[in-house]
Parts: sequence; structure tokens; C-alpha cells
Amino acid sequence: MDELQEIRLMNETRMLYLEKTGKENDKNKIISKILEDDSCFFKLNKDDAFMILKEIGIKEDKINEIYEKLISQKNYFNLKQSGKIKDDDKSVIIRYENKYDCKYIPKK
Repeated sequence: MDELQEIRLMNETRMLYLEKTGKENDKNKIISKILEDDSCFFKLNKDDAFMILKEIGIKEDKINEIYEKLISQKNYFNLKQSGKIKDDDKSVIIRYENKYDCKYIPKK
């Protein structure tokens, strides 16, 4: 989830900049709350996710690439295995089919 950490840092930096320059940063405060949830991009529709990435300063030509990394199958199963995405969570709109059991299987 390195990408998500970078997104959070970019948003925090943008909020500080806007605050120092006396500009409104209400959007970024809301974005900050959304980003507290590690699985947030799996719960957002694509338009909202793109709006967030654009608002924090991601260049237009990089938004789709970063979005795809954020919602990757690897990230999904890491979040699922850590309990941050639950099977019964109706707010998750991006899911991947689990072809394999994600639980750790010890060697014999």
C-alpha cells in the first residue's frame, strides 16, 4: 500500500500549503477522512476516485495508472487477508474473485 501512503502524504502537504496561503482546504479535509480507510478506493466509484487523485495534485496523465495500482488484485487480497475488507461489507464495490484461499497454510 505504498501508493496509498504517498496519496495521504500528498494530501497532507496540500492541506498545509493551502492553510499557509490562506486558501480553503475543506475538500482536502474531507479527502483526509476518506483516506483514513485503507480500503477506501475499493469503496469509491471511479469518478470519485479520479476526483480525489486530481484534487491532491496527481497529474492528469498519471491518474489512471495510479488508480489501477490502488485497486489492484494484490492490494485487494492483502486488505482482505488483514481483515480490512470483509466478505459481507456492502460498501466495497470493487471485488476480485477469490480463486485460492488467502489464509496462511503452514509447511508440513
